[in-house]
Amino acid sequence: MLSIKKRLTISFILVAILPLVATGLLLSVRTFEHQKKDAIQMQAETALRVSERFSDFISRVTGKMTLTASLLSSHLGDVKKCNAVIGELGFRFFNKIILLSEKGEQLGRGSRVELDITGHHSDFTKQKFFTIPLREKNTYYGPVRFDKNTHEPLMIISLPVNELLSDKVPAVLMAEVRLRHVWEIVRRYSGGSGHTLLILDEKDRIIAHPNQSLVLKGTTWHIVQKGQQMGLKGEEVVLAYQKVSFPGRNFKVVAFLPADIALKPAYDSLKILILILVGALIFGAVFALVVLKGIVGPIDGLVQVVNRFRQGCLSARAEVVRQDEIGHLATVFNLMAQRLRENLQELNQEIQERRQTETALTESQEKFIKAFHASPHWLTIVTLHDGRFLEVNDAFCRALGKKRQEIIGCTSVELGIWGENEDRKLHLQALRETGSLREAETEMFTKDGLKNTVLWSAEKIKLGGQECLISVVTDITQRKKLEAQVRQAQKMEAIGTLAGGIAHDFNNILQAIIGYCQLLQMEQESAKEREEHVGQIMSAGLRAVSLVRRLLTFSRKVDLVLEPLTLNRSVDSVAEMLFRTIPKMVEIKTNLAEDLHMVQVDPVQMEQVLMNLGINASDAMDGSGILTFETKNFYVEEPLPDLNAGQYVLLTVTDTGCGMDSETIARIFEPFYTTKKPGKGTGLGLSTAYGIVKAHGGKITCYSRPGEGTSFYIYLPALVEAGEVASRTDTETSKQVKGTETVLLVDDEPDVLSFASSVLTRFGYKVLTADNGGKALNLCKESDNGIALVVLDLDMPEMGGAECAVELEAHHEGLNIIIASGHAPESRKLGAAGEKVAAFLNKPYMAKDLLQTVRSVLDKKQEKGI
Repeated sequence: MLSIKKRLTISFILVAILPLVATGLLLSVRTFEHQKKDAIQMQAETALRVSERFSDFISRVTGKMTLTASLLSSHLGDVKKCNAVIGELGFRFFNKIILLSEKGEQLGRGSRVELDITGHHSDFTKQKFFTIPLREKNTYYGPVRFDKNTHEPLMIISLPVNELLSDKVPAVLMAEVRLRHVWEIVRRYSGGSGHTLLILDEKDRIIAHPNQSLVLKGTTWHIVQKGQQMGLKGEEVVLAYQKVSFPGRNFKVVAFLPADIALKPAYDSLKILILILVGALIFGAVFALVVLKGIVGPIDGLVQVVNRFRQGCLSARAEVVRQDEIGHLATVFNLMAQRLRENLQELNQEIQERRQTETALTESQEKFIKAFHASPHWLTIVTLHDGRFLEVNDAFCRALGKKRQEIIGCTSVELGIWGENEDRKLHLQALRETGSLREAETEMFTKDGLKNTVLWSAEKIKLGGQECLISVVTDITQRKKLEAQVRQAQKMEAIGTLAGGIAHDFNNILQAIIGYCQLLQMEQESAKEREEHVGQIMSAGLRAVSLVRRLLTFSRKVDLVLEPLTLNRSVDSVAEMLFRTIPKMVEIKTNLAEDLHMVQVDPVQMEQVLMNLGINASDAMDGSGILTFETKNFYVEEPLPDLNAGQYVLLTVTDTGCGMDSETIARIFEPFYTTKKPGKGTGLGLSTAYGIVKAHGGKITCYSRPGEGTSFYIYLPALVEAGEVASRTDTETSKQVKGTETVLLVDDEPDVLSFASSVLTRFGYKVLTADNGGKALNLCKESDNGIALVVLDLDMPEMGGAECAVELEAHHEGLNIIIASGHAPESRKLGAAGEKVAAFLNKPYMAKDLLQTVRSVLDKKQEKGI
């Protein structure tokens, strides 16, 4: 804070120089504004002169057209004479001239650059340049357009051709006026000391400028107001403009001058005034110091006391030695210091408490307002006595499709929100009795009359002295639909599990059939006919295996061999197989995205899905039509039933067949459901596809209408950031399958044990067998056996394969274990044995599969030196 000495010094200086400074500032401001107005007025006068020339040009052109129209009125039936009259008008100012009849037919035509084509006409009857002169009998001035070839500005002018001695308008004369003739006017008034003229149309496009390239490039310049603004080159200019108006059209004639040239005299005057003011300040400062030297001395003592008091010495008091104004000031200070010392602490405490209260209240109000309007729930406040809305949030307005002003002051009955709802009447009764309501389920109508299921919570409150009701309404309509879909999905999964259980029992039977067939084929003395019969048995067994695998796939219990790949490869492979399989009259098309994300899938099972869909599509088209495969990347923004948010690959299979109704679509994924004739299908194709897609974490949907074909949509999670994937090579097929090690076979099926034992024995292995886990453990405890590997069935009575594997590992560390089962080895079923298993053998297995798996596991053991 400034001292009294400094303040008095400044005051004297201000008193001395303030009139001079004020006068100088006033003169400088007035001079600056006057010269600025002179510059603007000069530009305005120039703009006015150019606007008059521009208006005269348009008037002359219009006059020529009016004279020509009067000459044409007597020759409307003669095209040649009309063309001759139009030709006499000339094309110096015109680009094109057309004479139109009241029906829009060309009666005459002339053009500066193109030949007249007799009989050629366009539909002009809906154009304003035709309708206004014909109906309103007025001259029409059209908007400026730029020629697509020369880029010069053109303006359409059309006027009525009146019939002689009558007010009837039998024709319209239309011409495109070349505005480049006003360029010379602008150029003539531009130049010299930086003065520039230009003309803008109503879209702020430059149609005339000394620099013709700005016109031809379609340059625009928005004029805010008269005075100073940024020019076309980014420099500051002083400008003025004059409007030129024709019926329906407005132009601006703009004159401007660079600001550094226009305001140079004003800036020079300011420099002189600044020098004068600096001199006055120096003189005033010297004068004030001389006068104040004998005045401010007595004040220094009082200042020292004040400084001590300010530093915290509340006992400091001023010495009163004079009876003048300074002495009176010291006395008042002493009294003030005494009272201030007594009340300062109490006052500070009161101020602090008040600030804290006000801050808390403000923050509380802001939080409530933000939370109220930002809430996704429907929030309302209504008066309790008449139920009129006092406040609603944005979510409630969106739900009703109304603006906030349309809702405030109305009742829910007037808005038709609830309708006749018996549940709501019960809820209102409970609200009156208890004063609150918690998540009561009811129905209400939103925009377009849609009925939504909602949860309604309410509480009585007081606002402004009156009782009100604040309500929170949550829309659960979508949740209800999702719950229904989840129940349906659970039903489908239960059916798939049932199919998997049946397939498991059937696998053991298939194993024995295929195994003994292979043993018979190995007999060299077998006759040719016997070999052929055995081959037929083998073929039938393999078909049964295929059926079992489809059932297990549906129940999600087969082993998925997942690898990253692009679906385009699978589509190309299946399309090639279908081309050789389905009728030739079916055209196969593919529309595959080039930047398709990779997916983690089992390629064999994915090709099975595509084959099923392709064959079904061929059957639906009755051997003739178009089958289309399409792939693309697809992003799911919000979670959907059975589909999380994220990046997916969408595979679409579309046919042009007979289509399906809604009842059929609802059942197509059910096992054994088919619309084909008896013997034509098993009903497992689409249900198997459903199980495969679901096992891959994806979703399959269908859209179809009778007579419009069918589309299947398959969504598979994309590998957006795929890491390195080690390629697998089937080296086992090239390895020797013979061996001399001891192998323990454990299975509760005697036929399976007999087959596997015969195969391994034939290839040199020593084989021990057990029909349950307990016996297997006993055999392993005998140290003389030297068991190198154990092949375990997963599902056995007494002790299952998983429990047996854990016990074997606990007592025989490093013992290799192979699990053989018709089910996929799920981690929840294997439990702790999951880490102990060296390989998995899928039942029913071929002899070569058993031999290669056993040899591979034993060879890996030898490589590790175990």
